[in-house]
Amino acid sequence: MPVTESLFLFAGKPMNPSFALNLAVSNVICALVFGHRFSTEDETFHKLLEAIEKIFNVSDSIASNLYNTFPWIMQHIPGPHQKAFSSCDFVQSFIREEIKKHQEVEHQEKDQDFIHFYLAEVEKTKNQPKSPYDEENMVQSIFDLFLGGTETGGTTLYWGLLYMVLYPDIQAKVQQEIDIFITPGQSICYEDRKKLPYTNAVVYEIQRFSNIISIGLPRYCIRDTKIQKFLIRKVIDFLSLARKQEMV
Repeated sequence: MPVTESLFLFAGKPMNPSFALNLAVSNVICALVFGHRFSTEDETFHKLLEAIEKIFNVSDSIASNLYNTFPWIMQHIPGPHQKAFSSCDFVQSFIREEIKKHQEVEHQEKDQDFIHFYLAEVEKTKNQPKSPYDEENMVQSIFDLFLGGTETGGTTLYWGLLYMVLYPDIQAKVQQEIDIFITPGQSICYEDRKKLPYTNAVVYEIQRFSNIISIGLPRYCIRDTKIQKFLIRKVIDFLSLARKQEMV
């Protein structure tokens, strides 16, 4: 059952769309990496999403911070981080099974995807010393795609859905633009953003305004900046200042 249809089943009733959105995003990653999508009712696929969710839930816990500080100790201490280890093992086993299928002769004739291209690079560089292409690296790369893409993509859509509910006037303008420039029944593709400037701007604003992760990358001001009535001072680059003094 498509995700949109599963959402329509709850029409007029309270529901949490988080799992359905994560499922949709993860299936896009599957199409790119594995060359196929999974049924939204596939139990193994559901277990994959649940494993990814468990890893994310533990990543914000005290146990995770302790593990990052004392990994050699925390590996032997029980706690929620051990569940994250089990979830990581499940996700990696899931990926290895897909790689094994791609290595079969009948699968090699299918449309090329990430695993096909990676296996080709492994074959090309197998006689090179210290080649960066091997199965372990491939598994970790795919693992990172799922971990870095599923939750963040799903959360972005989650925020977008919330803002469309909170601002129905914006939702109406987005829908109107789509109805005018997109043929009914046609799926929107990336190139369509050029025909949908208002919708594109709304997407960017959702990404700017929403909180995808609790802690972002460290930033500092390179010049004095005023936002409304608040002045944010330029951060002194002490390293550059020291270098200038040395030159003098």
